[in-house]
Amino acid sequence: MGEVYLNGEHVDFQGPAPETPLEVWSVLENFLGQSRMLIDRMEVDGNYWMPGGDDGAVSYGEIQAFSVSQSEKATQIATELLDLRESIVEQWQNASRIALREPWSSFQAKAIELLDATQPFVQSASVLVAFGQESEADWAIELQRAANALNSGIELLIDAYEAGDCAKFSDTASGPCLKGIGEVNTVLRSMIKAIGDRVE
Repeated sequence: MGEVYLNGEHVDFQGPAPETPLEVWSVLENFLGQSRMLIDRMEVDGNYWMPGGDDGAVSYGEIQAFSVSQSEKATQIATELLDLRESIVEQWQNASRIALREPWSSFQAKAIELLDATQPFVQSASVLVAFGQESEADWAIELQRAANALNSGIELLIDAYEAGDCAKFSDTASGPCLKGIGEVNTVLRSMIKAIGDRVE
């Protein structure tokens, strides 16, 4: 049976340890959730591991798990989104220009790449909205509004793509979408500051 450590401390399961990494993750997740904590990362025999892979049912020798508070995780996600902003804005600005220069049939693949590249940003923003609402944070309503504005812009972008409307795609990418990104990032900065002030 393998050994499990949480934040460097040996975990006593009051009986046999779970047999697979996925079972360990589930047990620790439930335990940490009682204290509003999350699993930040987990290493199985020295290798980074996350649920969803094909190796969730294998045995293990040693698992090292590390926890993080919900506030700390939210700050991490917000910081990552702020770091993504420049590259996403650049992609949308380029797409806005290219949509008017290339035949639509040639641009379609680039449009899909743009939408796919934006999804992690949108999904992470939704996670932060849910966290803000659950914790009744002051910034939650503003982030919800900003995320809604971004989602509305992306919906218009999808409509333009489905209609094959180059001009509308270009205008939406450089207008509502960029505005939505800007609004989200403004709230994220306020959110990081608010969480930091509360921790202090």
